[in-house]
Order: sequence, then C-alpha cells, then structure tokens
Amino acid sequence: MKNRLTSVIVALMIQLGVGGCQIGRDSGPAGAVDRAHAGDTLLVHSRVAIRADTAYLTEVAHIGIQEGDERQMLNEVSAFTELPDGRVAVADDAGLRVFSPDGEYLELLGRTGQGPGEVQYVIGMAAAPDGTLFAADLGNRRINIYRPDGVIDDWPLPIGMPGYGRASIVAMMDGTVYVAYNPPPAADGSPTRYPRPIYVRLTPEGSPGDTLYAAERYVADCPTLSSSAWRSGFYEDLREPYFPKVKWALSHTGALAVGCPATYSVDLLQPDGSVERVSRDREPVIVSEDERRSFTDVQTFTRNRSGYFKQWSWEGPQPPEQRPAYDRLVFAQDGRLWVWPAQPSTREEIPEQFRQQGAPTTMYTISTAGAFDVFEVTGEYLGAVRLPKDVPYSPFPGRADPFIRADTVWVVRYDSLDVSYLTKYVVDWGIANPDNANGT
Repeated sequence: MKNRLTSVIVALMIQLGVGGCQIGRDSGPAGAVDRAHAGDTLLVHSRVAIRADTAYLTEVAHIGIQEGDERQMLNEVSAFTELPDGRVAVADDAGLRVFSPDGEYLELLGRTGQGPGEVQYVIGMAAAPDGTLFAADLGNRRINIYRPDGVIDDWPLPIGMPGYGRASIVAMMDGTVYVAYNPPPAADGSPTRYPRPIYVRLTPEGSPGDTLYAAERYVADCPTLSSSAWRSGFYEDLREPYFPKVKWALSHTGALAVGCPATYSVDLLQPDGSVERVSRDREPVIVSEDERRSFTDVQTFTRNRSGYFKQWSWEGPQPPEQRPAYDRLVFAQDGRLWVWPAQPSTREEIPEQFRQQGAPTTMYTISTAGAFDVFEVTGEYLGAVRLPKDVPYSPFPGRADPFIRADTVWVVRYDSLDVSYLTKYVVDWGIANPDNANGT
C-alpha cells in the first residue's frame, strides 16, 4: 500500500498538460457521458444522470430511543462507523458503544474518561477489514485501537490539529491508517502554502510515516487560502461558503479525490498513478447582491462584537456572484464518490435587539437540506440522492458525516424534541416521486 500511495503522491504533483484529445460518447440515455483524454488524464463528463435524476431513501433500521433503556439512547453523536460485519460503533457523550445491524445495544467499548480504551471526544472512526476499530480521540490526543480479540491499544495523535468528520481517519484495505492533517497557521498570519500536507500515514507502531500532499496546481483557480485573518472555529477560512477552496477526500481503496469547486470537476487519483477527472452539467447557485452585502456586514459585526478584534473591517474581494460548485467530497466504502453540491441560502431577519447594537437587518444561512450527487467508480454521474427532511447535513466540519456502503446510508437525524438517532436507509434509484414521505 505504501508504494501504491506513493504513486498517488507522484500523480498529485504532476502538472497535467493538454495533449491530443480522443473523444467518445457513451451509448447511455441521450448520450449521457462524454469521454476524452487530456494528456494523461481521462475526462469523464456527464450531461445527465444515468440512473435517476433524484433517488430517495427508505428507512430500514435505526439506533436510539426517546426514553427507556439509557444504553439505547444517543446524545450528541460526534462520530460513528459501520464495522465490516454490519455492527455500528457510535461515540457520543456516553462513551463509545457498539450496536447490532438492527440497532440493538451490544456492548460498551469505552466509557468516558482518560484510562485505557476510554474516550473524551471522538472526532472520527474507521474500521479495518479485519474488524479492528480506530477511534481518533481529540480529547485524549490519541487514537484508541479496539481489536477483534479484545486487545485495546492506543497511538498518540500526530502533532497538529487533525481533520474532523468521516475523513479524519481512514483505514486502508490492508489495515494501514491515515490521519487527516491541518497545518497550523503561519505565525505572521500569511496564507497556507501549497503543496500542503493533507494526510499522514501511520506506521504499524503508530508513528508518522509518509505524507500525502495537495499540489499547487489545484489552487490556480481557488484563491481561498487559509490564513489566521480568516479563520473562525471549525472553519479554516470563514469565506469558504462563498469563495472556492480546494476540497479533497481519501478512500480506503487508496484513491484520492481532489478538486477546485470553481467549476464542477473533481480529479480521482488512483493508486496505480492514473488520473480521472469527473464533471457534470449543473446550473450554478446564484448569490444576490443583498446576500453578498449581508455576508460581509454580518462577519464585520460578529467579529467586532466578539472582543477578540478591534475595529475589524472586511478587507479583500467581495463574495462572487455564484456559490462554489460543491462544498464536500465523501467516499463510500464501495469507492463511489458522493459530492455535496452548493445549496441556495435562506434569508432570515435579524432580531431587533441585535439590530439596535449595529447588526444588519438580514442574514443568509446555507441550507442544510438537499441531495448528494453520486458518481460511479468509473466516473459516470449516477444521480442525486436526496436526504430525508429531518437530516440536517452540514457540508462543513463539525457534524458526524454519513456512512455510505454501496446503496445503504447511515445518517444522524433529529426529531421534533431534538432527540438524536442514527438511521440506516437504502437508496431506491427507482423512485421519482417528489412527494415521497422521506424526501424534501
């Protein structure tokens, strides 16, 4: 696996030239897919979905209850993953528990604490093919390892701040573990430099080994580079919802997806060194002048009210007239790429008490409802999978990402009383009814 991923690193650093193009069109519906070669890159462009414009989710299992046995209750889920045998490991305020494929409580792997196997704040989990579970525990600055034979071990987290969400830790098919890496901002506040490290391979002893990089060529059309001046909370750059910033994801198969959402295209860099660029036709999400002005006004107001800044003002370009093409890349366990495209914003009135303190009259929030675009391993756009109404998905770090295996999806959802559940759905590509009860 080390040699295969070294090929990915080499591929990342290649400056792709445009050579003679060989163009072909699939015989799918209405010539759904165009294929061409640009230098060493295979271009796969989808004009329409080849499965369904919109697929919906049908519930088949869930974890969590509103009242009763506390072992079955969930509270503030921070990370979860499905094990190879279908069991589900869940980390929340109660520790780290394991549930059956049908959602029944099985065992407590680690209670809340600092002792061996105990957890404080798990930000990501991944399971190796043999069933070994790796839990990245930011609270204890370590990776807890739970082996199928009951042996519990741990490795220290690499120095620096790891990533959050589904891709914060990735267990490869041979058991090799990669941890997402966020380099600390420069002391002088200057932007992050590229090439920049994005994943660190851990040796069998848990020490840092090889490093994967995002190459400079991906920022040519992505001017949003993190600097301390624009960092806020989980955001590497608070302008990210409006300015295109390089996105990436690492698959347990060894494939690396990376792209600049200035356009709807993503490069899939395979372990054998081949590169496939997938793209699709999609109407951009337009940003009104009022929304652009509101965004800069709100950021100025909140920063000056925070107490950390003095007379802070917006210095830099204004938000562009359209949103980035996509916000998040997520790999399914079968190697398919799930892309969260840009969603329109919702206009809201700011309460009067804040307006009296100098806040603008309105603000815009990015919608948390929508649909993933799903791409086949070979690059074709299969269609969109719409999330249920009560699944508030965030395209940015800080929420537990869905776990996807083929056409099944585990997601965190909330009921009207804000009680959290984990629910398993099956993608039904045959449904095309927008009135489906589970759809939005």
